[in-house]
Amino acid sequence: MDTPELSPHLLKAGAEYLRALDTLGLKPDGLTWVYDVDASRFALWLIWAGVDKYSPFEINKRLFRAYNAAALPQLIDPFWVFVISPKSTMGKNVKDFAAANAEAVEFGDGAPPNTKTLFHIHRDWVYRFTSRPTSLGLFKNWRRFTATVDALAA
Repeated sequence: MDTPELSPHLLKAGAEYLRALDTLGLKPDGLTWVYDVDASRFALWLIWAGVDKYSPFEINKRLFRAYNAAALPQLIDPFWVFVISPKSTMGKNVKDFAAANAEAVEFGDGAPPNTKTLFHIHRDWVYRFTSRPTSLGLFKNWRRFTATVDALAA
């Protein structure tokens, strides 16, 4: 199956999104566009070890606040952003892909074979994939990110 091309506007907006996250204090382990075959759409996966400690709900809440305060690129709808743990099957798949010397790959979400969702990822869509920070680093990232976003939203 052919994967649609990611538009240059979204590719650029993804890079801007990562710079904005860094400025806000959240240093994700990974950020990449992924094409969801079943939904026929692109999604931006934010992979961060803090997901396991601070919860996807709390992170998404702050991402929406940052978006509403225009601190994140407005071209990227917050509903397109998925917060993922690097420990999850999807996070591990992206890590394996980032470490490999492949141009593109298709992988599933780890669900039972009859319900597996397929995702396509391309080397050009990966903005970052790094190793996990220390617990202290996660805490500092989270504290800075929440303080910055809460101040912007006030």
